[in-house]
Amino acid sequence: MTNTWPPEGDRPLLQSLVDRIHLEAGHVALIGHDMDAVDDLGQRLVQALRQDAGLEVLVLFDPENDALIGRINQRLTPLSLEDARRPDRSPWPAQVWVLRARTTAQSRQLETLARMVRDFPAVNLRLLVLAAPAQADALLAGALGRTFLPWRLSDPVPLAADDDELAPAVSSSPAHPSHPARMARAPVRAADAQTERRSFMDKVRAGLRHPPDPALVATIAVTLLLASLLVRCS
Repeated sequence: MTNTWPPEGDRPLLQSLVDRIHLEAGHVALIGHDMDAVDDLGQRLVQALRQDAGLEVLVLFDPENDALIGRINQRLTPLSLEDARRPDRSPWPAQVWVLRARTTAQSRQLETLARMVRDFPAVNLRLLVLAAPAQADALLAGALGRTFLPWRLSDPVPLAADDDELAPAVSSSPAHPSHPARMARAPVRAADAQTERRSFMDKVRAGLRHPPDPALVATIAVTLLLASLLVRCS
C-alpha cells in the first residue's frame, strides 16, 4: 500500500494515521528522499498523537541497541511469557516510539525492535519510523513489513524556469564593444581572421618551397618586355 502525504491542513488523512497507531495498534513508516520534509511531517504527526490521542510519545533518535532492549525488558519484567504474548494482558499504557531508519545499522536495529514488539504485544508499543526509501523498502519487503502502514512523501517537483530566463538576451541598442553579445562574437571573428592569415602564409611558403618552372618565368618576362615596347612606340 502506497500513499502520498496529504496537503497542509488536510486533517482527515492525518487523522487516519493517528487512528492507525492509536486504535489499530499498528505502526507507520513515513518514507521520503527529502529527510528534512520527513522529519517535519513526522513532527506534525507526533503533535497530533500527543494532543488528539493523548498518547505518550518518545523520540528515540540514534539510541544504543542495549538501551532499546533495556526499555522493552522493563515492560516485560512483570509479565510471564504467556502474558507477554497476549495484548490483553498488558499492564502498560500505549506508548509510541519514534525512530529513524536512514542507515543500514538503523534499519537492522529497527528490524530487531519490530520483531520483539510483534512477538510480545503486551509491551503495548507502537512504532513511528522516519525512513529513507532504501531502508524502508528492505523493511517492508519482509514479514515485519505487513505490520507497517507505509506513507510515501512525493518528491518535490522542480520549478520550471521562466521563459525570460531561458531566452537569450536581446538588445535593440546598437552594438557596443562592452555589450555582452558583441563581446561574445568578437573572439569568433578574430579566430576567423587568424585562420585566414595562416592560410595565406601557408600558400606563400608553399610557393617558396616549389618555385615555378624557369622556362615559364622567361616566357612571361619576354611577353612583358614586348608589351612595354609596343606601348612606347605608340
